[in-house]
Amino acid sequence: MSDELLQQIWNAVQGSDANALWTYVCLRVPRISVASYQVRKDFFLCVVSCLMKEGRLKLAHKGKYCPGAIEEQVQGYFDRWPEDEAKLDRINFQFTVDSEGRFVDFWAKCGFVWVYKDGFEIWTYAAHKLRRYNFYQHDQIQGQHDAVGKAMLIKQ
Repeated sequence: MSDELLQQIWNAVQGSDANALWTYVCLRVPRISVASYQVRKDFFLCVVSCLMKEGRLKLAHKGKYCPGAIEEQVQGYFDRWPEDEAKLDRINFQFTVDSEGRFVDFWAKCGFVWVYKDGFEIWTYAAHKLRRYNFYQHDQIQGQHDAVGKAMLIKQ
């Protein structure tokens, strides 16, 4: 991947959650956006790895950085990633859904921490606060406000 493309991606999604990066990869990166699910997954993880190696991105869960070397963290993310694209939620790929579109799992298990040159950090909600998803409350709201319900994450 070229430095120019990596910088373009950084400029577009810095400070956002992993879903923003996935959406950007799927819609905006030439040749990758029309590629297979596996190629898009690999490219996404390559971007994550490159940004982590440059010190611009970290992975975290429940307010703590994920342990292990960068390669181990990226491999863990890859290992948890669903093999079937149809199981990914259309609103936020970090969730899987059942055949009726109800959330099943926050498969990513971690979120992004964006690190800037001056040391300033932006912690995404999944990196800092997300502990669990309230499936019951989601199902009640979904019938009334589908888009709002799908995006509603609550603290434990």
